[in-house]
Amino acid sequence: LAQKMDEASPELVLRVKVLDAEKDDDGYKYKIHTVTNMSNFSEPEMTTCRVYGDLEWLHRCIESQPNRDGIIVPPLPKSPGNSAQTAARQSEPTQHSSGVVLI
Repeated sequence: LAQKMDEASPELVLRVKVLDAEKDDDGYKYKIHTVTNMSNFSEPEMTTCRVYGDLEWLHRCIESQPNRDGIIVPPLPKSPGNSAQTAARQSEPTQHSSGVVLI
């Protein structure tokens, strides 16, 4: 599924892949698979569920980096549509355990 990180590589790597999307009462949830060699992650490989707003936040963060040489950032797919309640909840920032604020 994911390529293993080259342990000899000094570069920090973060690979994020959307595996699946499921619709529930609150909107869509996306199964996200992450592989990294960054030490601030608790596991080098993990899978979690996120809402579309989290994907938008990650995309904005990556796009706003001044030095993205060699980083390929594909465009986000269109949002499948969410209820007003879901959109409001997605706009509230949350604190990730690593100290990163997720919007």
